[in-house]
Amino acid sequence: MKRQRRNRRPPSPSMVDAVEWILDRIEAHVRGPVLVFGSLPPEGRDLDLLVRGTEEGALTDGFARDGLERRGHRWAVFRNCSAYRVEVVAASAWGLPEVELEALFGQARPLEGRQRVARPAPHHSLLILARRIAFGGGLGEKHRSRVASALAEDPSAWDVARERATAWGVERALDSMRTAFEGGAELPAGNGHGRRRRGHVVALSGVDGSGKSAQSWGLIEALERTGIPAAVEHVPLGSDRVLWVVGGLAHQFVRRTARYGVFADAARRTEAGASILGDPGNPAPSGGRTHVLLTQAWATFVAVANALTHWRTASRHLVAGRVVIHDRYVLDSVVRLRTLYGETRSFRLQRWLLRRLSPQPLCAFLLDVPPETAFARKQDRWAIDQLARQVDLYRAEREGLGIMLVDGARPQEEICAEIAAEVWRRLDS
Repeated sequence: MKRQRRNRRPPSPSMVDAVEWILDRIEAHVRGPVLVFGSLPPEGRDLDLLVRGTEEGALTDGFARDGLERRGHRWAVFRNCSAYRVEVVAASAWGLPEVELEALFGQARPLEGRQRVARPAPHHSLLILARRIAFGGGLGEKHRSRVASALAEDPSAWDVARERATAWGVERALDSMRTAFEGGAELPAGNGHGRRRRGHVVALSGVDGSGKSAQSWGLIEALERTGIPAAVEHVPLGSDRVLWVVGGLAHQFVRRTARYGVFADAARRTEAGASILGDPGNPAPSGGRTHVLLTQAWATFVAVANALTHWRTASRHLVAGRVVIHDRYVLDSVVRLRTLYGETRSFRLQRWLLRRLSPQPLCAFLLDVPPETAFARKQDRWAIDQLARQVDLYRAEREGLGIMLVDGARPQEEICAEIAAEVWRRLDS
């Protein structure tokens, strides 16, 4: 059982190309200036745009035609297992006097090589940061460098900003920011009263070699590029410690009672390193009524333990507002139960328990690949005929669990974009 997160990376070359494409599309859609009020491209992970009413409709209509995904006032493009987000904010939402808005846009400076996409003048950069403080946002080290850049461009930026601070309603915030910056102290932090993000579970399922791990990391990259924290959990069936403890005790019991002629067949299986009840890869294992009842009881215990492990591994992420990506989930557990304990046997109770006791996923995907593809990618535990039966089980069980089917044989980048876009669309705005 593994929990993994990954630090954010600088934009990849492919995403730099996506940023340039976004900027090109913005220039094509608007006639007047739009203002980048956050980190300037391509260094930032997203693009924060302030637009006036005359341009807002044209920009959003254009983005829709360009195929960007939308959630509220946020837009995103997904490429090469990464993403780039654009946040479009109406200038009227800032509540500034018209004369200040005219100055903000009129004094803006076009980005290099651009005509309509502009950055704020130095004193406006300071006012925008002060506004962030005044409305409960916090500033970090990257904002200190932004202040330094504004002052390097215009040493009088503090004084010019102070003259306009009253109209912006940020006098105290601007003064505290200047005092902290000039004194070398940390810039003012926010009040922490922002809306808490809701956590979600996303499930990726498929046979060994279907590409779950690669898609998990691709989804983390895409989500974190759009400002959504995420983590990966790998919880295969039978990974809970209590199962190992109980299973070990059962093996000891069988071996000790075998000397009295009880559970002799089971003892021979354990001596050979096999499971007491399971027969992996055998679609119709033999055994009498007692064996069947014991198998059903053990499978129920395994299912409940696995569902509780799903809750335990997911809960810390859900509380923290992260998206937790489960590399293997309910569908994999059901298929593994049937693979281990009999493909022809009914595990309806265990299926129901797994589905009802595990956290409900925001969305779940089956990476469907031919057995030959899976075998070529990962020649591990299963023979190709066993993989073929597992593929059939995955396809049959998927229908009753409401899981989206994804062609896992396609190029990885295409699958990343499809999964990331679907997850992003379903998240809370």
